[in-house]
Amino acid sequence: MKGMVVFDYEAQYDQARIQMSKWIKEGKLKTKEDVYEGIDNFHEVFLKLFSGDKLGKLVLKIIK
Repeated sequence: MKGMVVFDYEAQYDQARIQMSKWIKEGKLKTKEDVYEGIDNFHEVFLKLFSGDKLGKLVLKIIK
């Protein structure tokens, strides 16, 4: 088994960012978000950070 250290590829970050942005725009790479609204949901959303009970990025909208 061989591990990987992300900093080994630091020189390629800009190239990767450009390519991944292109894939997202083309629909080839999809992002996942769990979006909640309202400060009243803060406690529930905060706990999801540590329980793993989320899909992708966890967002709490408090301003419309």
